[in-house]
Amino acid sequence: MFGALRAWLHSRTVASPAFRYQGRRISGDGHRVGRDHSCGEVDSAAPGPATRTLKRFGVGIVALALLFVAEFTLVLWLRGLTIHEYIARRDPVAVTVYIVMLGAFAIMPLLLARR
Repeated sequence: MFGALRAWLHSRTVASPAFRYQGRRISGDGHRVGRDHSCGEVDSAAPGPATRTLKRFGVGIVALALLFVAEFTLVLWLRGLTIHEYIARRDPVAVTVYIVMLGAFAIMPLLLARR
């Protein structure tokens, strides 16, 4: 079902002539400038390894921030605790394991990158 939906969306957007020719630059003599891409991009260089690494790291940091927001709002509210009570009730070994797992969660997009 999702394959059919994806094919239908593709035919309505990317495959349409209006989208294909969108963004192409034309020089004064009528010739197109830049490389011809099927998705309407012009002169877009593929991101280098450093850019991809920073993007993956950014995804991990955003995921970590969202995890903190969920934990410090929803979880503490449901348990009826303050942040100070929550931290005071933690076992020292559990805190260490928790911090290590949060670090692993943040760098997981880097570790599982498709090559």
